[in-house]
Amino acid sequence: KFERYLKQSTQSIEDSVIDEKIKRTEELQGITYDEIQKNAIKKFLEESALILTGGPGTGKTTIVQAILKVYRSLYPDEKIGLVAPTGRAAKRLSELTKLEASTIHRLLKWDISTNTFSMNCDHPLDIDLLVIDEFSMVDSLLFSKLLDACAHVHKILLIGDDQQLPSVSPGNVLKDMLLSGIPHICLQTIYRQEEGSGIVALSHDIRNDHYDSHVFEDYRDIHFTVCPNKDVAQCVQAIVKKAVEEGYDASDVQVLAPMYRGVAGIDALNESLQAMFNPPTSDKAEIKVGGKIFREGDKLLQLKNRPDDDVYNGDVGILVEIEKKEDTGLSYDTLTVDFDGQFVNYRTTEFNMLRHAYCMSVHKSQGNEFKIVIMSVLPEYSIMMKKNLLYTGITRAKQSLFILGDHNVFIHGLHNNQDEQRRTTLLKRFQERQKTSSFSISDFE
Repeated sequence: KFERYLKQSTQSIEDSVIDEKIKRTEELQGITYDEIQKNAIKKFLEESALILTGGPGTGKTTIVQAILKVYRSLYPDEKIGLVAPTGRAAKRLSELTKLEASTIHRLLKWDISTNTFSMNCDHPLDIDLLVIDEFSMVDSLLFSKLLDACAHVHKILLIGDDQQLPSVSPGNVLKDMLLSGIPHICLQTIYRQEEGSGIVALSHDIRNDHYDSHVFEDYRDIHFTVCPNKDVAQCVQAIVKKAVEEGYDASDVQVLAPMYRGVAGIDALNESLQAMFNPPTSDKAEIKVGGKIFREGDKLLQLKNRPDDDVYNGDVGILVEIEKKEDTGLSYDTLTVDFDGQFVNYRTTEFNMLRHAYCMSVHKSQGNEFKIVIMSVLPEYSIMMKKNLLYTGITRAKQSLFILGDHNVFIHGLHNNQDEQRRTTLLKRFQERQKTSSFSISDFE
């Protein structure tokens, strides 16, 4: 399905015209692009399909904004579709481009009852250019279904960070496509370094296998605290207490842990953090769900896709109202959760779609960003510590990062560069196609 984008020729545009459009965009944005950024824009215009990768601080946002503005100025009548795997990622993409973005499921009009998509090969999308952000999270089946609906799409831009965790569902699509020789721009220049970002520096040290523990001494926004398992909850509470005193709230702070059980697990940390961020008061209704208390004002995590409500697995919202059946006269209790302005109602039988989100797994946090991230790295979890998991957790932080635990476990995880041994056939199928078609990997080197 994707092969046609590698064979498809694009309309040739004079270099002088592109240069003029880039210059005009620079003037409108108040920015001067360097040669690497200009070449990325030109490469996008040359190719029918392009993968854009890079770590934090390398200017992916800047390039995407420039690409879309230049493209729009060249092709004002073309329809652009912007998508991401999660609701939060789609919202962020919309904010940075000032264009409407949606989740892939919403774009394809997923029917949860039949597990089918209304947009498909028989009913293709009315889109000319398709931009997919956070592409590392996209699995094989979903990408296949998206391509089914792309008969009218003649240009695709895939944006992602190939060092992050692969999709939860089967496949390792981004890495397989990179290995297959699809046109690719990797942004490596760090543009945010002048701001003194330790998060950016640490992320790139990990990407390039150059980690040195002194990085924690050189920057004020990253911290490593040696902390045994039994003291993690107390350390987390101390950091959160200081953050709250400085004006941060639950939406700004995200705690990440690898496992649900144990004194430093997700469940225990959620319970202690709920007491700090949202303690019981007389004016807040609460309800017992399983062994947990849901309270108005709680930060909650969506666990299942609900396409009819435009809410998806991994979205985070705030519980704004609890209505109990004895007060309403209905046969069920009701929760109302606010997902960034999208209010969703849950009946008693649907409460299992939600859990507290003060602490969550790294996998669940993917596609989101938070001002402050607190992440535990403990011997009890050493078997789970891998480079891509640590890297993904670290890059969720925008302003401050706190790592708690054992430094030896951290180093062990950084050296554990083995991806999950996924048996994927995508790369093999690309290679087989190349043997019988006119294009080859060398064409893109």
